[in-house]
Amino acid sequence: MKKAFIPILLLVAVLLTSCSNTPKKVASQFMKSMVSHNYDEAAASCGFSKDPASRDLVITVLLEQFGDDIRAFTVTNDSLLPDKERAIVTMTLSYNNDTKEEDYPIYMKKMDDKWYVDPFTIVE
Repeated sequence: MKKAFIPILLLVAVLLTSCSNTPKKVASQFMKSMVSHNYDEAAASCGFSKDPASRDLVITVLLEQFGDDIRAFTVTNDSLLPDKERAIVTMTLSYNNDTKEEDYPIYMKKMDDKWYVDPFTIVE
């Protein structure tokens, strides 16, 4: 019985782990980091957490794109692009200093079977 239980437990663990990294979840965690001013964690959501110079560059880009006064966000749409390696998660952002809300696309890319925010995609 123990021999059958261990492979089943491992299979369940793998399935739960693989399902937890979706574009919507990663984008939501990224935006939670931006709202709480945890920019190191936001950079990690972009895949830039190990090299300090790259991380600092990404943080600068993120602050230019989003600013530092996001109050709240709501995910309004998420779509996987045909190549299945990119996705767009649309969020409605609310800012502390403004009463209007703004829709903003978050571009995602898949690397090594994990989803990351792509801070260098140009929003047109």
